[in-house]
Amino acid sequence: MNCTRAIKFLFCCLFFVTPLLFTSMNSELFELPKMYFVYLLTISILALHLINVVNGHQIIFKRSFLDIPLFLFLVSQTISTYFSIDPHTSFFGYYSRLNGGLLSIICYLLLYWILVIYIDQKLKQDIIKFSLISGLLIASYGILEHFGIDQHLWVQDVRNRVFSTLGQPNWLAAYLCILIPLSFNLPLSIIFLICLIFTKSKTGIIASILILPFLFGKSKFRLINSLLLISLVSFFFLNKKPSPPTSPTLNITASENIRKIVWQGAIDLYKKYPIIGTGVESFAYTYYWTRPVEHNLTSEWEFLYNKAHNEYINYLATTGIFGLLTYLSIIFTSLYQFIKRKQFIYLASYLSILLTNFSGFSVVIISLYFYLLPAFLSDEK
Repeated sequence: MNCTRAIKFLFCCLFFVTPLLFTSMNSELFELPKMYFVYLLTISILALHLINVVNGHQIIFKRSFLDIPLFLFLVSQTISTYFSIDPHTSFFGYYSRLNGGLLSIICYLLLYWILVIYIDQKLKQDIIKFSLISGLLIASYGILEHFGIDQHLWVQDVRNRVFSTLGQPNWLAAYLCILIPLSFNLPLSIIFLICLIFTKSKTGIIASILILPFLFGKSKFRLINSLLLISLVSFFFLNKKPSPPTSPTLNITASENIRKIVWQGAIDLYKKYPIIGTGVESFAYTYYWTRPVEHNLTSEWEFLYNKAHNEYINYLATTGIFGLLTYLSIIFTSLYQFIKRKQFIYLASYLSILLTNFSGFSVVIISLYFYLLPAFLSDEK
């Protein structure tokens, strides 16, 4: 029994179905079903791979350029989980999302190491094709949201800032920024760009501008799409009214000001626990230990912050310098390989993740691309 076709099909399903999933059956509508689906497919893909190994159809492991960085990162997260102030949360992840816990990291690494074995040009193109079809559905729904298709379902002003099936405008923007380079020879990218603008995500739009230089080429479509991207982004900035740091009527503190306060608290937390941090995904419990007094003067003084809203500072605070350095080793090794092999489309998508994570954090679908995009290089010479 050769399960190779089934494994490749499930990898395509992983990228197609995951971003589409949401439910109203629990308090977290968007992230939990996505994470559970990743768990299910990881178990299924691993089981099928082991059947292939037992039947002699495939090797159990194939070496790749990311093996050492990923292994060291796994060691850092395991140690941090073992010594965590709450090992249960560190292993399973913070209850409202689960993504980022040790269990989710193990899933992503298993998926990477299995994909490295099965990846070829056809599978790579199939994954991209299914990703773009899924992205088209999501972006189209996001555009319809802007015109009020489901405004009666949400307390949020979804017409002002759309979030489609991702659940939050910045998460949708980060997802679209990954897909834009992959679709840059197609008119599809225009739909993604329009939806991106409707998210009004500053980080997402800035990221799309910064990855532009990697997308210029001789292709006529690339040039046209690049000009359209510049036009659309310019339209956004020229028509966006600058908002004051604090609203004089509602006393709403600007999000960037709140982030700076949270970042300071996270850095102070790292100083108290510099080596292995307070434990994977423990930020919701430990931020109060170093929370700056300025946070009490913001409009979000009563909010529970379970992330530092900066992926790198978050790893620093929760897993210490060991966790951050091993995480950065994954990033720099991947960047080097993308550049060395001149895979600038994948490089642009990967860079967009790094940029949007600077003022946010990875959700399930972003984590999938972060860990699995480098596997696309495994069949490159």
